[in-house]
Amino acid sequence: MAWGAWRIGKLRRYCDKLCCLLPFEQEWFSRRGIEAVFVGNPLLDELKPDMTHHQRYDGFNPQNATFAIMPGSRPGRSTRSGARCSRQRCASAEVRRVTFVAVAVDAERQRVLQAAQLPGFECRYVIDSVHNAARAADFSIVASGSATLEVAAAGCPWSSCISPAESSGA
Repeated sequence: MAWGAWRIGKLRRYCDKLCCLLPFEQEWFSRRGIEAVFVGNPLLDELKPDMTHHQRYDGFNPQNATFAIMPGSRPGRSTRSGARCSRQRCASAEVRRVTFVAVAVDAERQRVLQAAQLPGFECRYVIDSVHNAARAADFSIVASGSATLEVAAAGCPWSSCISPAESSGA
């Protein structure tokens, strides 16, 4: 929610008290005049965030990097976001030397992703959890809010390739 600061006025009008899922949100909203309480997030409780992942970047060689592509689980988003992520982030010759792994939640989604692969773009397709894939990757390209949370809990740097229209469900 913090990324949508323009929503503060609406929240003040419609909320008596805001229940926050992320630890920093309580203070963030309170400073903006909204009574807030941190209630926790079941997803984060289950994942047990990794606070040591950053240590593996000492002496990091980007030529051997592994990028996890997390296109999301919604049917239309999987192909649109996956292809756009690939085109936007993977155009240079240097980037083409790294390993790309697209993560699918099941065999059907894996088939959809493989069918949408761009010509000349080499990518492995795996069925795995977002959290596990992020722990094995050096960097993640993410197109989903909950996947972003899982990637962050895994301690993996990430970039989003989702547009504001997609994030609102449009």
